[in-house]
Amino acid sequence: MYRRRTVLVTVPPSSVNISGSCTSLMTAAKLGDVERVTRLLNGDDEYIDAVDAEGKTALQYAIMRNRTDIAILLLQRGCSINMPDAFGERPIDVAIQCGHVDVVRALLLRGCDVNESIHGGMSLVAMAVLNGHLDISKLLIRDGADPFVLSIHGESLLHFAVMGANSRLVQYLVDIGCNLDVTDYSGQMPVHLSIEDGRISMVRQLLVNGSSLCENHVAAASLICLACEANRIDCIWLLLDAGYDLTRDRTFVRRQELYEVRWRDRFDDLWEYVSQCLETPTSLTALCCKTIRQSRLARTIIRHPDVVVLPPRLRQMVLLGIDEKLFT
Repeated sequence: MYRRRTVLVTVPPSSVNISGSCTSLMTAAKLGDVERVTRLLNGDDEYIDAVDAEGKTALQYAIMRNRTDIAILLLQRGCSINMPDAFGERPIDVAIQCGHVDVVRALLLRGCDVNESIHGGMSLVAMAVLNGHLDISKLLIRDGADPFVLSIHGESLLHFAVMGANSRLVQYLVDIGCNLDVTDYSGQMPVHLSIEDGRISMVRQLLVNGSSLCENHVAAASLICLACEANRIDCIWLLLDAGYDLTRDRTFVRRQELYEVRWRDRFDDLWEYVSQCLETPTSLTALCCKTIRQSRLARTIIRHPDVVVLPPRLRQMVLLGIDEKLFT
């Protein structure tokens, strides 16, 4: 989730007021007492934008407490829509993080800039996507937010949707034309992030929607290598089934000895047995040895006989279940 960074904000001394009216208004907003807020505003709304020691206004407390009715009442009475607190967060930032779509809509109607960035360079719509708020994301984009905006690190909205593990948001962004193959400044596409986190369903969703199997940036790790290092045999098979060509993967070729040595050490006896049975031991055998249970090793190898040459004797043993104890 989005991590807030503390920022010192200079608050004009005249805006800080600890009078009884100010304290009462904030207390009423915190408690969700809409009648008391109404009564105080009818008496005197001079302190509607007063702030406490943290720089927060009654509006921000109403949003944080999920009191949409009080927040909208304060907006109707003319409270400031852009006053930041001591952390640099404005009311719309808080409303988006909390997922209050009605408050976001009210703030937009009163003039909040839909394309203004929050502190740290993240756009409002990126914050909504990262926090998994589909309805707010749609609202912001309908109101003119740029769906192709990149963060200061080059991350797209699809990157943030994958970070938030929200498949509905991923599909929505794909449907409106967001680029599946855009890379951040480290060379990672959204599919890299999903493989790295081991989210097989999201990897499948991205591949089905047309995510590229080829990296667009030299700094990016190979997809298959990333799956190997994440210990995800399911992602490995998914990439192979989608047409991933190991023979053209120079990164994998350069690292295959490292994979074999690293993974062979974990299953010495099994590796020796399988190596004797196979006519051509390959790196994929090493992948299987590391990433799946031994009882599934032979069945996994047999799925791709064109990648790993399997002698007829071992093939029959696998199919008939003979010597199953060798793999348990």
